[in-house]
Formats: sequence, structure tokens, C-alpha cells
Amino acid sequence: MFRKLISRISEIFVGRISELERLEDIWALACKDKEHLVYVFLNTPGVGKTTLINHFGVYLETEGKGLYIKFACSNDYNSQDIVNKEILNVILRAVNNKINIIEKYWALKCKEIDIPEKKENLQYLKKKLRDLLKTPKIELYDIYNILNQLSFIIPLFFAADEIQEFQDCFFNQVDKKEDEKETALHYFTRLLKNLLNSRILLVLSGTRYRILSLIGGNIGSPIRQKVKSLIIQKFEPDEVRAYVEQLRRLIKDIAPKLRNGNISKILENYERFLFAFSGGHPRTIENITEIFLINLSYLIDNVRYSNYDVFLEFLIPKNEEFFSNTLISSVHKSVILELTISEQFSIIKNWILNKGSNGQFLGPRPTLLNDSRLDDEIKRITYDLMNIGIIVQNGNYNYHLTSYFYFIEFLKIHQEPYEGFLKQVLHNKYFKLMCGRHSGFGYTFENILLAALIIFGIRNENKISLPLQASSLRTLKIISGKIKWTELSLEQNILYQTPAAEAIDAFVLQDQVLLLIQITTKDPPDPSKIDDILTEIESISKILLKGEKVCSIRGWVVSLFDFKFKLPRKENLHITVGEQLIPLLGKQLHERLKQVKYSFNMNVI
Repeated sequence: MFRKLISRISEIFVGRISELERLEDIWALACKDKEHLVYVFLNTPGVGKTTLINHFGVYLETEGKGLYIKFACSNDYNSQDIVNKEILNVILRAVNNKINIIEKYWALKCKEIDIPEKKENLQYLKKKLRDLLKTPKIELYDIYNILNQLSFIIPLFFAADEIQEFQDCFFNQVDKKEDEKETALHYFTRLLKNLLNSRILLVLSGTRYRILSLIGGNIGSPIRQKVKSLIIQKFEPDEVRAYVEQLRRLIKDIAPKLRNGNISKILENYERFLFAFSGGHPRTIENITEIFLINLSYLIDNVRYSNYDVFLEFLIPKNEEFFSNTLISSVHKSVILELTISEQFSIIKNWILNKGSNGQFLGPRPTLLNDSRLDDEIKRITYDLMNIGIIVQNGNYNYHLTSYFYFIEFLKIHQEPYEGFLKQVLHNKYFKLMCGRHSGFGYTFENILLAALIIFGIRNENKISLPLQASSLRTLKIISGKIKWTELSLEQNILYQTPAAEAIDAFVLQDQVLLLIQITTKDPPDPSKIDDILTEIESISKILLKGEKVCSIRGWVVSLFDFKFKLPRKENLHITVGEQLIPLLGKQLHERLKQVKYSFNMNVI
């Protein structure tokens, strides 16, 4: 049963709405009798390029709109003849194995009177293909001619995957000096150049980012200025939820008996695990899911794994190897360190660090218009970082970070002052549980501030008085929905997060003292925050919490910025604002948090 579940993980396809809509648009354009472009999908390995392309290709065939031909590039092809023969083999297999798809297109799109001629042309084309494959030498023109003729029979979606394999593969140039060579990538683009007027959507996908400049820039590429990049991003939260929902349906279909077990709670824990640790990276999500399904029967049979903390401790060790796949390799790290030798590297580094804190969009690269030599050096560093995979360029010469994980690794390499904080909290259970979302800082910023206070509070507890004993905290629990205080049964030394509450963000019970916590990072802070928490304290004081001996109730208001009025003095209220946070967080981290908060207000997209 579970083996069958695992084998069907690859069937799950979610999201990609904007990408699919874009593919629909450019498919419609390719089917018209007009010159079009070559489109390149670029991003980190495992982000879903091949999955998206295959999904769209199957969709076109299922709907009777066209024929999907996929060519897998390889650096094992050591001559033009081998590449040519393999392309023809791929085409022949497609027309032989997909005759039902071709006939479906004819039935939907062609006049009945034209179909006999289409069939005759197809038979002629297949014979020509077989004859060509018997010849010792196949010319580039032969490939173009076959694809062009086939496109008159049925529109084509021609996708070349793993295009980076052609970047380091060299051929002897035809009709030129023997010692002159060209890359397989350049050779391949000579074929594409002749197909830009055919009814063919041409898509390339790859993971080396300098390719776009090689095939689209002004360096002698046959298709320069005819290339458009399409950047595939990681999954957003809604797409992760949709993935979990599809998995739930798959389990229900294959193993209906599990519906009445502990499956709902376990799936809830699995979803939270994906939010906290997958980085929104599709291949990592798939790997985590495989491990999850392998252990699903064990998790269900043991009721204690309905507790997220225990589930977390169980699943994390089994997935550490998958997370390492999302990080920068040691080879690429050494390349980055070599780049730091350049005096201009600091310009690029500061650009990435300053923009990266606000998300993946970096905008245009820095330029030095008054010094072309230095500007060329900045351009070279940018291209090298693209080739490594830290950043990627879109067709408008704007840049994106390819991965939040890569950004963190980039910080680690350079030992930025605030990297120490990130390095510490990324491996801390409070950060992972409270704000380990893959969107980076964004909407989890208040929780990051609270996590920082707890982490640094534990370290500085002997020196600085906190309204809670941070080192006594055992774990964190998230309360969903509105809080009904009279129905709560609180545990000692557990930090409760309350995302749905308006008056408080978290609370903890320690030594019969209930501490309510309000975190605000707005500048200037909203004065009503203090009134709200005082009202909450007063309302709770009038009721008896279920089964708890609460001797007193206190509040703690934390604000990244100073209030613009005189703060009230209340025996049951602790207030920490502005520079009062510096002894807790340190000056560098306090300033860095403010910088990040300010960056949210910048309209960069």
C-alpha cells in the first residue's frame, strides 16, 4: 500500500498558475504564422522546471492541441552527427508512439477533406526519417527540414531539457579550420534560429544561469536578442497547502481505511513540517513526503506522534540529507571566495545582502556608468554568480535570488555581523517552529523578533532581567483560532503562540504567573497595543482558568521602535521598547532588525 503511495508522489502537480498561463500565451503565439522567440526556464535544480514542462506538454496532447517532443541534452554527445541522429530518433519515436494524439488534433482542428493529405504527408515524413537515420551523415538542415514539415502536420512543443549539458561540450566546426571549435550549445542554437518562423514553441530548461547571456547576448550567438527567460520560483504557502491536500486525497484513494485513524493530525504535523523546513523547494518537498510515507504506518500506530514536537524530533534526523541538497556545494563556495579577491565584489555583495533581506527580487545589477572597465568587472562577477546559481536574470535584466537557502549560505560565507544571529536561530527549535517559513522575513518578522529575544535572553539571562525565565522554556505550541481562556488547560514552561489573537501574540505560564506577550514592529507603534493588553489582563483576572493555579497575570509589551507618548507605569506590565532592546539583542542585531523592517516599505517589485 505505502509503496504504491510513494510511486505516485510524482503525479502530484500544484500551483504554477502564472507559469502555465504564460505558456498558454506563448503557445498561441507560436501557432501563428509569425516569428517568435526561444524561451528559457532557469532556476535551481529541483525547483520544478522539468515537471512544469512535462505537465504542459501532456496537457497540449490531452487537449488535442499539439505534439510534445522532449529532447534530453547530454555532454556525452561528442559530435554534431550524434546530436543530429538522436534528435531524429526522438522525433521518430514521437510520431510512431503518438499517432492517436496526431489523429485527435486532425479531428478537432482540420477540415475532413484535408485529413487524407495530412496522413499521406505523415507517412512520407516517417519514411524520410527512417532513410535519414540509415545515412552515415546527417546535416543540420535535415533536422530543420523534418521539424518544419512536421509542424505543418501538427503544431509542436519542442523542449530541450538540461541545456547546461551542452555548455561544456565542444564540437569541431564544419567547413572551418580543424582547430576551431564551437560549443554544442552554440551548435544547437543554429538549429533553433531556423525554426523561429515555424509552428513550434521552443523551450530550453537548465540550471546554469550564464547560459542566458551565452545564447541571448551580443557574443555571436545565432539567436541573440531572440531569447526570453521564464523564472520558476519556489512554492508559495498556498501551493504547499494544495500539495498536502492532493496527498490527502491520494491517501484516501489508495488507503481508505486510514481515514478513521490518526491520519488527520499526522497530516497536519506533516504540513507544518513542510512550512518550516522545505524552503518551498519542490524536490525537497517530494523527498520529505517520501520519507513521511515510508514511516506513515508507524506514525499512525503511535498516538504520541500526534504531538508536533515529538513528530518533529522523529522526522528531522531522517531528512537532514535532503536539506543539504538545497545548499551551495563546496566547489561553488570556493568560486565565491575567489570572486571576493576583486575590489568590486563588495559592490555586488552589498547589493545582494541589502535587497535579499526583503525577498528574492534584487532588481537591476549595480552599474558604474562613469567607468566602463570597473563596470565590466561588476558584470563579470554577476555572470559568475549566475553560473554558480546564487542569482538568476530575467529577460528585462532584473535579477532574483534563486533560493532563500542560497541567501543564507551566502551570508555564512561572508560572516556578516547579523549572520551569526541567523546561523544560530536557523538551528534553534523556537525559530524553526515560529518563523521557519520559506518566505524569509516578511510577515513572520514579529515572530523573528520574539525568537531573538528568547534565544538571546537565554544567553544573557544572568545579566539582564527578563519578565520570563527563557532557559526554562521546553517547547512551543501554536493555538489555532480565537482563544477561549476559560477552556484552556495550560502547561508550565510552554510558550504558546496565538496567531489569531488580536491583543496578544504569545503567552507562557511559569510558576503560577501567566505572562501575556505583545510584539509590535510598526513605526511608530500603535498606542492601542498597550490598552489592549491591559484590557486583556483585566478580563482574565475576573475568571478562573480551567484547572490552573494562576497567582498573577502580567503583560510584556515589546516594540522595535519607541512610542510617541509617555508610557504608563503599571505593576503588572513590563514594557521594552526601542533602544531598551539593545542590552538584550546587541547593537548590531538591533540595528539590523530595524534595517530589515524599513526595507519592507520599499516598493521594489
